[in-house]
Amino acid sequence: MITLAIELSTDCGSLALLNDDQVQCERTWREDRLHRQQVFAEIERGLSEGWLDPARVDVFAVGVGPGSFSGLRMAISVVRAMAMPGNRPVYAVASAAALAWEIMLETGRNEVVVVGDARRDEWWAGRFLSGDKWPRQEGDWTVANEAHLQDNPGAPGAVWVTSDWDRIGGKMNPEGAVLIRERRVPQARYVGLVAGARFRAGIQTEELVPVYLHPAVSTPPVY
Repeated sequence: MITLAIELSTDCGSLALLNDDQVQCERTWREDRLHRQQVFAEIERGLSEGWLDPARVDVFAVGVGPGSFSGLRMAISVVRAMAMPGNRPVYAVASAAALAWEIMLETGRNEVVVVGDARRDEWWAGRFLSGDKWPRQEGDWTVANEAHLQDNPGAPGAVWVTSDWDRIGGKMNPEGAVLIRERRVPQARYVGLVAGARFRAGIQTEELVPVYLHPAVSTPPVY
């Protein structure tokens, strides 16, 4: 099964082409937060280099957050447009679940808490437990102040990881947890791995809408 995955929940965009669990090709780049155009350049490059043929893709996978609202909307729009010819399936995966799966494979731990900056002195968190082929989210997303979250770090030995290390890393000290002390971002290859495994198992896709846990932030126009 050929899967094309796109992940744009942070400023580090990526896309990956997988044949079942094998990554055939992968591209990563730094996104422009205001314009989000690089994904189109990377798709065009894949077409011109010959490794990307949308007509041969069986499933289109996309990370739906939490993360950048504009990036998530862009990613969802792109995969929907590419899947439209032939009415092929689009499979949504929480970007945080993809990051949790990467950390589980890397560390061998069976519980990962993905944390992000929800702004206004609050953090968001999602708790994931490992399965055979994909992570399982335990409970719903949590948005709370940092003290509340760090007083509830999960089971002893749970791993904490964030894509917002530059903003909240200095405040992270969950007692009893293993802290990844660097910025880690979701990657398309893990979106594709999780989506492909769940799709083959007949698990229904997550809702194809952005998971957005930040308050609205406006950017003043530049004249």
